[in-house]
Amino acid sequence: EIWKGVYRIPDSELWEALENQRGDLVRYIRKRLQMDLRRRNAGRLDIGLVNNILDPRILTIGFARRFATYKRGNLMLHDRERLKELLFHTERPIQIVIAGKAHPRDDAGKRIIQELVHFINHEGARARMVFLEDYDMQLARALVQGVDVWLNNPRRPMEASGTSGMKVLMNGGLNCSVLDGWWDEGYSPGVGWAIGDRIDVPDEAQQDWLDSRSLYRAIEQEIAPRFYHRVDGGVPTSWIEMVKRSIAELVPRFSTSRMVREYAERFYIPASDAFLRLQEDGLSRARAALAWRDRVRSAWPNVRILSVRDTASANNPLGASFTITVEASLGALTPDDVQVEALVGRVSGGRELTDVNRYVLDFVEKDGAVSRFAGTVTCHEPGHMGYATRVVPKHPDVNVRSELPLVCWEPR
Repeated sequence: EIWKGVYRIPDSELWEALENQRGDLVRYIRKRLQMDLRRRNAGRLDIGLVNNILDPRILTIGFARRFATYKRGNLMLHDRERLKELLFHTERPIQIVIAGKAHPRDDAGKRIIQELVHFINHEGARARMVFLEDYDMQLARALVQGVDVWLNNPRRPMEASGTSGMKVLMNGGLNCSVLDGWWDEGYSPGVGWAIGDRIDVPDEAQQDWLDSRSLYRAIEQEIAPRFYHRVDGGVPTSWIEMVKRSIAELVPRFSTSRMVREYAERFYIPASDAFLRLQEDGLSRARAALAWRDRVRSAWPNVRILSVRDTASANNPLGASFTITVEASLGALTPDDVQVEALVGRVSGGRELTDVNRYVLDFVEKDGAVSRFAGTVTCHEPGHMGYATRVVPKHPDVNVRSELPLVCWEPR
């Protein structure tokens, strides 16, 4: 309840605080750039020109992180002319502050930084875009406190958490991110913006094209118009409304404490327990798990779903249950080697499932080469619902999702 007190803050006071933070960030960046130029013995003219970089009144987007390739630090450059149109829009300009480092041995990450710096210095973007070297905690603190929007566009599903976005949240900034890490859980239309959707395209180049267009569209049609729509003495009330909702709804749910606790409970402790378990009896369990994994991998091409039946009617009432029965051919595998699942969710316009719930079907019987599985599903949500079934490997000593990511879907 304490965080809902943000709604009692007058819009004008909150906006003044956000404007002050943005101004502090611009002054900090200019000072940092001037110090860097002095260390390089730059001339007074070059040092003085730094005062033309950035504008404390302009919508400011921050992007700072380790420049690993999966984080796609150059996604914003996919259409450079469109990016420059956004940067220098006559009525709704934006500016972008970029900071980060690449691992000394990550040549691909270094090339991304070089691409960004070249665009800034040689393609006319210097007044509206800046890359800050020597990324450290002091710079990170200034960025999360001063930006209006935090940009995060990794390649799904590679993002682990995304704690920087949480820090921005607590400082009155808004998030524009791929639906991955914490934002996959935290996003809703009233608290920030999503880049793309939860449907991943196998072709990385096509995915980059789709996500870059989604990013440009979000800035052009949603973010900038909301930021620059001023009423009541120059206050962007709809922007402030989103800031307040973002703080009230998300800050109580996301924190570093929660992140550390869930990493420990869901990953570190289970991994430690699994390590100790696999060491038992002179590593016999580890050897057995490895042999099972090899056997399943070689046999998997022969796994097939033969038929799927259900007892659902065309118009199931809310709360009604129905049975799904799956017949599968497992080849050289046994029913103990696999888990049959039904994924139930809303059917979107593209016949994709969203808001999915997973049901594990029970093994019923084996009739020759056919294994039969069945389970009961309940209609918990109204609307146009559908389901899809699949077979995945199962073993108590193997983390199947990370060690053996095999799946057999029902034929369409």
